[in-house]
Amino acid sequence: MIDVQGLFFNSLWIVALAILLALLSWNSWQAQREGVRFRDVWAHPMSQRWFTLSLVLFCAALAALSERWWERLLWVLLALAEFLPPFVGWVSARLPSHNDTVQD
Repeated sequence: MIDVQGLFFNSLWIVALAILLALLSWNSWQAQREGVRFRDVWAHPMSQRWFTLSLVLFCAALAALSERWWERLLWVLLALAEFLPPFVGWVSARLPSHNDTVQD
């Protein structure tokens, strides 16, 4: 009998790495086409979003496939370490700061 759950999670980490490989390839092509350095293209927010997505998917798949609780914990912590900084930056950019108050 086919282990459908194992097949799904193994496919998920393969897809995550495929996204990362495609992103690296596209960024390399884009940098060459524009005549800029790779790191300039890599620093683009859309590239960073796709990078974060691929790493979080990879960590989630390996957490689901892990058999020991401490392995799962490590994969979840790694995923959170990758996901939280962009999320916190996005939330803090949306919140008004105390310097933005209207003065009469």
